[in-house]
Amino acid sequence: GTTAGKAMITVTTKETINYTSKTATYEATVKNGSIDLRVTPYPNSGSFEITNNASGGELTVNSDAPNIATVSLDGNTVTVKPRYNSRKG
Repeated sequence: GTTAGKAMITVTTKETINYTSKTATYEATVKNGSIDLRVTPYPNSGSFEITNNASGGELTVNSDAPNIATVSLDGNTVTVKPRYNSRKG
């Protein structure tokens, strides 16, 4: 089974010579193995694409509750996955 709960997902672009660092925060709710992301605009799945990174700075992602949901970055695609616990369910 999965671990239920909420995790705040943070996406940050690195500061460059012309732009300051910017951060966007998303709330991920995990329940019964599915993820509900609360962002604007609302994605239809646990993945969404960063479509505007004007600075061109390096993107980083972080979950404040990796025991609930993990987050990864592949290019401009952010993927949030529920964390599976060791119990069967």
